[in-house]
Amino acid sequence: MLLLGGAATTPLAVGAGYIALHTLVGLFPWSDFAGALLQYWVGEVIGIAVLTPVVLVTLRGTLPRASWRGGAELAVYGLLIGITLWLDFGPLASAQYEHFYLLFLPAVAVAVRHGLAGAALASAATQGGLIVAIQVTGVETARTTHFQLLMLTLAVTALLLGAVVSERRRVEAMIRDRQSALDRVSRLTEAGGMAAALAHELNQPLSATMSYARAARKIARLEQASPRLGEILDKTVIQAERADRVIRSLRDFVRKGHSNPAPLSVAALIADCLVLATPVAGQHAVSIQAEISPGLPAVSGDAVQLQQVLLNLVRNAAEAMDTPDPRSRRIVVFAHPDTEAGFVAVGVRDSGPGLSDVVERNLFAPFVTTKATGMGLGLSIAHSIVEAHGGTLTGERRPHGETVFRFTLPVHDAGPNHETGINSDDA
Repeated sequence: MLLLGGAATTPLAVGAGYIALHTLVGLFPWSDFAGALLQYWVGEVIGIAVLTPVVLVTLRGTLPRASWRGGAELAVYGLLIGITLWLDFGPLASAQYEHFYLLFLPAVAVAVRHGLAGAALASAATQGGLIVAIQVTGVETARTTHFQLLMLTLAVTALLLGAVVSERRRVEAMIRDRQSALDRVSRLTEAGGMAAALAHELNQPLSATMSYARAARKIARLEQASPRLGEILDKTVIQAERADRVIRSLRDFVRKGHSNPAPLSVAALIADCLVLATPVAGQHAVSIQAEISPGLPAVSGDAVQLQQVLLNLVRNAAEAMDTPDPRSRRIVVFAHPDTEAGFVAVGVRDSGPGLSDVVERNLFAPFVTTKATGMGLGLSIAHSIVEAHGGTLTGERRPHGETVFRFTLPVHDAGPNHETGINSDDA
């Protein structure tokens, strides 16, 4: 509406001055002022109304995609326009222009099918055909102005209809996206409630397990049992205590939606993750290495939650690699300064087959998984944890089949507290 309003008013003001100037110098009599202004105004308005929408939709990249079906449809519309122009300017033409209104049929059809972009192209094609027909048949000036007025009516009708169709489709797409987001939030809310209930139910048996493990360790020391048994019981207590911290941390995150940030060493975070991922590496026969840039600053975050994010990414990478040669099953946990100042990038790169199209399109959507026993919540929860820390989590498929998951963490604000860099062998 703004475009058409500007196209109508601006040429009228410019044309009045333009025609008045030529009339003052004697090129036109004042009696022809209104007719000359009408011809000028119609030509300018039809040019703006037809060409400007094509330029705008081209710049916005909203033109219909090329395809065989689209090409056939375009040929049908072009044929209809050509037949109608032949009726208006061919042997069956008359001075009443009764066949001109048939041009509305393809224009309206294109506008309904393809929205504003289709309407703009249909108007431009019809106007181009009309100009060619007028030039070939040598139509007099009076009839040309009449045809331009009819063409202006067609262009305005098609553009308004196309705008309504495009706006309706945009709103429908927005509603679908909102509904999809609400569905995901609803499922995550239910999953959060289940996780909180599960954490509560696991708390008692886990506390009992830790108590029994500590008692067994104490008895083993009193009775001077085998040192190997004492070592195993020590590890059992450590892992049970870690499980308790993980459950408490995730339960607090689900309930409160935030973490308890503290200055963390990225190298230590990755080193702990590699230790925890040792059973996963042995189960899937993969090698895990670290690539950490030296001198990385401390980041701000919750150690337990970030360990879960890294461990989840490593476990996903290990489970995704099904190559027959174990030597080619390689996972790299990396860390380096991010391109954005004040952040450190941490990620996992594997040599697996890469992400499937379905998974890549729904990468962080809950309940989307290719695993037979998976729930599809790992990446969704990891994404939420990273965002709660002020960072971003992304995943991409490399051209040669590799998959890279990368997330950013903000640098801790407590001054220049830098960690000591380590190399892959140290990690």
